[in-house]
Amino acid sequence: MILLSVSLALIFASGCSTPTKTNSTVFEGSWTGRDVTPGREGTASLLVSGHTLEFHGAEANDWLKGTFTLHEDTNPKQLTGIVTECPAQDYVGKNVCAIYKIEDAP
Repeated sequence: MILLSVSLALIFASGCSTPTKTNSTVFEGSWTGRDVTPGREGTASLLVSGHTLEFHGAEANDWLKGTFTLHEDTNPKQLTGIVTECPAQDYVGKNVCAIYKIEDAP
């Protein structure tokens, strides 16, 4: 199993989500942030639709597509997925594990 550490800071403006929405509903959308990997810092993006995601890092060959499942009943919350496409063919079909946190903006 491959463990990818992808740091995601998801900040929502007040009122954007309601307590009745699940994390999978709130997680959907287009997100931008910073790739802070030493030597290749820059803009990163994440597009989430249903149970698919597409990540693009700071470099042109730093991207992946995959499917995922959120485990909202764990603490910390967890995401497991499978890489379906990426430039490094050795990763295609591999499992991905991550932890996540969704916070409301102050």
